[in-house]
Amino acid sequence: MSVSFEEYLARSEAYMAVVREAGDLPWFEDTDRKAKVAARLGLPEDTDPMDLRRALWQRRNR
Repeated sequence: MSVSFEEYLARSEAYMAVVREAGDLPWFEDTDRKAKVAARLGLPEDTDPMDLRRALWQRRNR
């Protein structure tokens, strides 16, 4: 079953809240981790975090 990007975002909110409550940041809010993901996807470091999340989601759901 395919999940839309919007559904993925909605489903991941609870997890992101737990990550923040634990004192960490989701990868897309952490400059170093965000840069590593951007590099793996062949995108510039300054790519908008939402665009990075969408690109990663699209890569997983080809």
